[in-house]
Amino acid sequence: MSVQHAFQSAIKKIKAAGLPIISIASDAETSFQSDMVAGGIKLRSSGSPHTNHVRIVDRLMRNFRDALGVDTDNNLFEDYSMVKKLVEYYNKTPHKSLRMYGKTYTPHEVQSDVDLKWVYIRNKIRKLQEVRHNLMQKGLMGFEPGNILQCALSHGKTGETFNKRRRVFDKLAMFIRYHKGNAVIRILHPLSHEEIDVPLYRCMYLCKSFADLLNTSLGKQVVNTFNCDLGVIANHIDDELHSHNWL
Repeated sequence: MSVQHAFQSAIKKIKAAGLPIISIASDAETSFQSDMVAGGIKLRSSGSPHTNHVRIVDRLMRNFRDALGVDTDNNLFEDYSMVKKLVEYYNKTPHKSLRMYGKTYTPHEVQSDVDLKWVYIRNKIRKLQEVRHNLMQKGLMGFEPGNILQCALSHGKTGETFNKRRRVFDKLAMFIRYHKGNAVIRILHPLSHEEIDVPLYRCMYLCKSFADLLNTSLGKQVVNTFNCDLGVIANHIDDELHSHNWL
């Protein structure tokens, strides 16, 4: 079954069950196309291979695949009745992430209890505020266009990045802007025309501008760290500013 056919079939079954669909998030898999959805449904995705995409969705699908067994013919999810039973089991199983008031709840309990739902939402808002505060404390919310950063990029798929790994800040980059909680950057060595999104925790501030990098002792450290020629990069940036509108 093609991805498009399976996708449209799933939407029909979900709508037939009386469940509303407003938007669908994907991890920018090439099989997904914006013309697959209609009727006011939005398809959201991030094309950057360096962000976390939709790790919660990815983890859920891995749980389902583990429960269904070895998918040798890539057709396990075509058994709708089996998937439906699995979803019901999943929604009625207590989740550690839904622990409130000293009790662990199931997704079904939280979804069907307005008070519990808002307790959960308030807890997540509080955690989001804590994350933002930590980002501000570390100076990651104060980047300005043109700032020079050191970045650690992740090239693995979302499903392969759950294990902890030591980050290596081995990319010299220029900050362009913020976008949906990520930093939009351009790699300076080797120089790239492409703008990419990276998580803020994978960025480290170096200096205000490339000019500052050239005019301070920090430049020598950067040259030794990245084995690069700042003069060559400066010439490229000067050309880019006149032809590609960097900032």
